[in-house]
Amino acid sequence: EETYRDGIRSFAQTIYGAVRKEHGKKRFLDKTPRYSLIVDELYALFPRAKFVLLWRNPLAILKSELHTYVGDDWQMLSYFKADLLDAPGHLIAARELLGDDIFELRYEDLVSAPEDVVSKLCEFLELDFRDDMLDYSGTPAPKGRMNDPVGIHRHTRPSPESLEKWKGLAEDEQLRAFALGYLDALGDEAIEAMGY
Repeated sequence: EETYRDGIRSFAQTIYGAVRKEHGKKRFLDKTPRYSLIVDELYALFPRAKFVLLWRNPLAILKSELHTYVGDDWQMLSYFKADLLDAPGHLIAARELLGDDIFELRYEDLVSAPEDVVSKLCEFLELDFRDDMLDYSGTPAPKGRMNDPVGIHRHTRPSPESLEKWKGLAEDEQLRAFALGYLDALGDEAIEAMGY
């Protein structure tokens, strides 16, 4: 097992090291939503890494997935089972596993008070906070499919605009029933552990 981990670690360090070197950076940030499924493996590979857990109202995540990706094609929803049903439990377990190597933040706090949240995050990461960290107007759009193809083009800094959009699920009888079923599937204990 340790030989396998050494191989994976070497592979990742080669790839990430090349990217850091190409851009003249000391650190590499890897943000992938599906990493929630392998936090324990990542921690075993990189025990000195620092982890950031981003929490968001589960109904807001559901609303976002439905609006951004599913639309009227309900079969598409099956592609997001890992995000909607599996990830919360993995993130709750990660909190226990990671201890002091974790920084937890809530999406709602980030978009409501970005300066406060990002400055605390910088302190955790041992970085100097700069105001321009909150301005992503000059940042190229991310490549790949695991990002928000809608919201990223709408704003140049964190915005609380979408905080209440999840409440729209209650306006349609079918969506309301689906949302309540989703909350039942998550369970009260998990929802409370996430802080909602």
